[in-house]
Amino acid sequence: MKKKILVICPFPVGVAAGQRFKYEQYFDEWQDEGYDVTVSSFMSKKMWSVVYKKGYLFYKIYGTFYGYWLRCKTLL
Repeated sequence: MKKKILVICPFPVGVAAGQRFKYEQYFDEWQDEGYDVTVSSFMSKKMWSVVYKKGYLFYKIYGTFYGYWLRCKTLL
């Protein structure tokens, strides 16, 4: 059985500096050690592209509910 790591994070891979320094920098190392790394981010890349922009209210609401749905799906 292959070893697995599930990374649960708020932002998509490669977009938030804090994530890169906390755990994204270790992905290659973990994979080299034989781990299967799966990332479950709360925000999609599309939501990330509008989350700090003015407007886009419908998509922000939809993205939030979709994020909660994905999180529940990942954990159950």
